[in-house]
Amino acid sequence: MTLHPLPIRSAARKSPRMNILVWHDIIGTERDRLVWFDTTAKQFRQQCLLLKRAGAQVIPLNTAIHWMTTGKNPPPPGATVLCFDDNTTGISKYGIPILHEFGWCCVLSAHTDYVGVRTSKPHHSWKELADLVSGGGVELVNQTASHPPDLRKLTKTQRLNDFAKARKAYANHFAIPPSGITYPSGKFDAGVIDDALDAGFTFGLTEDHGVAELSRDLMQLHRWSTHARWEQALAAVRRSAGK
Repeated sequence: MTLHPLPIRSAARKSPRMNILVWHDIIGTERDRLVWFDTTAKQFRQQCLLLKRAGAQVIPLNTAIHWMTTGKNPPPPGATVLCFDDNTTGISKYGIPILHEFGWCCVLSAHTDYVGVRTSKPHHSWKELADLVSGGGVELVNQTASHPPDLRKLTKTQRLNDFAKARKAYANHFAIPPSGITYPSGKFDAGVIDDALDAGFTFGLTEDHGVAELSRDLMQLHRWSTHARWEQALAAVRRSAGK
């Protein structure tokens, strides 16, 4: 049986209001920068202040998914989902405490082969992830097992094996494993989507820009890259909030 992505309900499409923003690591100072898409704690706090002034109403991802799949319980104007990719510990050390100051929640995407592993950066362990979730305000999304540079360049068998491994790892640590996938580096195509559906994922997070409800379907949800499109993202939140 061929699986098809869940559609976005017409009611949600008629009243688009949600913007999903994504960051990667949050670092202490500029001296800690390893890659261009690191964000310092000072920069992140300033971005949060600007979002608040723009009228952002931060909501959980599961609230956003419910709205898009049912067309019921529309989120408020300015509805915004905040995401962090790659599971680096700077997110909890610097980023999440700042979110707590604003009373905001977030989404954390983790690639399972690197949970608890230090590469050029340390990554949260399974216990740390569980503590973040149990503490409230953090939702998890699966980011594959190996975080391949480009899922499109893997064979179907390689992709399915990677997806299955990642889902099993989450299932070993959480009673309800994540049902969504974040495409590493934002790279995907129709073949990747087909295999993600076969693996049991029900929604996918991209780095394609735009309002979430105007995404093609649930497997291709728009997210604004705060590194490449910050001003556009902020303007979109402001429009949603009616400011």
